[in-house]
Amino acid sequence: MIEEQNGEAAVQPKNFKQLIKDNLGERLSFEKGLLYTARMVLFQPWRACRDYMDTHDPRVSNPISMILTVSAVLVVMYYFFPMDEMLAAMQQSQHAGVIAEADTPEKLAAAQEAVANAEKMNSAMRPFFNLLGEFPFVGILMFVPLYALAFKWAAYGKMPYFRALVFTSYCSVSSVIWLTVPQQITYQILLSDPLMVTVINLITAAGVLLTLAFFFFAYKNLQGRSGVSSFLRTLLSAFWLLVIVLLVLMVITAIIVGYMVVTKAA
Repeated sequence: MIEEQNGEAAVQPKNFKQLIKDNLGERLSFEKGLLYTARMVLFQPWRACRDYMDTHDPRVSNPISMILTVSAVLVVMYYFFPMDEMLAAMQQSQHAGVIAEADTPEKLAAAQEAVANAEKMNSAMRPFFNLLGEFPFVGILMFVPLYALAFKWAAYGKMPYFRALVFTSYCSVSSVIWLTVPQQITYQILLSDPLMVTVINLITAAGVLLTLAFFFFAYKNLQGRSGVSSFLRTLLSAFWLLVIVLLVLMVITAIIVGYMVVTKAA
């Protein structure tokens, strides 16, 4: 603040009100920074990638800042609505359906055994889910490089890996926002309803389709490809994503099974 004193400009020290205004003005502005980038990322993550990398737009936040910000929001959300509780409720709903469909003693025994094995698996996975609940950025940073590989491979090497990494980082932030909030709302509304699992699975499928739609527009806008070429590369990226996810699931399953065998032997 500058005031006139005896014909000279005197700089006044900032007060607490100005400190709060400066900080909130930077973080809650739709003209630049996190909210400006978040609004862009929700609908056009490819544009955020282009503006950040090509035009060096100072209004666009970098992908690491966006991931950390979303992770902070998820930490607060998981504090009030723990991830393991939601997954446990989903499993209970599934188990109840499996047992209800068993119409013979043999099927009932098989269903009960399957439920017991699933509960053991869930018990082994609980520390991992707790880790993701406390540090959500770990899961995002684990899968973003894999998504970037699928995106790059489908572009036949014409997409630099770092560029693919930046785009998939913005894309993952958008997907997390679009997925997490509807899933939590569904969980709270349909807590004891058998439809909860179905609705959450539909939301997850919609999130996957949204990611592929982002891939399509990224090939079209970041590489200037035609609609047909972008569509074919999107299908190819979906194939690579499926392969990568299956490999990751196989590795995780092998680790869990090995852990269970070692624990049982001990």
